[in-house]
Amino acid sequence: DIAMIFDYVVDIDANNYLQNEAIQTTEHWAKIAKQVHNNNNQALFGIVQGGLVEEYREKSALSMVNLDFDGYAIGGLALGESREDRKSIVNFTTDFLPLDKPRYVMGLGDTLGLIDLISEGIDMFDCVWPAARSGPERPVGNKVWEPLGNRWYTLSYRHLLVHGAGLW
Repeated sequence: DIAMIFDYVVDIDANNYLQNEAIQTTEHWAKIAKQVHNNNNQALFGIVQGGLVEEYREKSALSMVNLDFDGYAIGGLALGESREDRKSIVNFTTDFLPLDKPRYVMGLGDTLGLIDLISEGIDMFDCVWPAARSGPERPVGNKVWEPLGNRWYTLSYRHLLVHGAGLW
């Protein structure tokens, strides 16, 4: 089980003031989380902020590492930055994170992004993208999702379930 500290995420292109405010607020909440977290069956992860600015990412990463979390998340990405910018800032940021603790990028869900960041030493990912973007008749990529019972499936998977591709 993993618990994440509260973090303050701002737009990837937010100005310096907001980026610094996000880092300071996240660090403040991280200190509180370290003080009150008492579940030995649950890992507590710090979250690195800082947009695409290396100086801010370094500052945030070092503040999280100084608090000695069980793992470290890199937040504030998958908000519209280019694939190249994301890979570059993750590569930079991981240099400040311990090798012996899990590294996690929050919110990333595209296949190429996952492949890129695995090669940069990222261990874990999550993604709200399919849930946030899908729903009745709303496209996700080139797919359309529809309900079947109490679950959501792509139309192509639903077709496979119904027609069986030789399974029934």
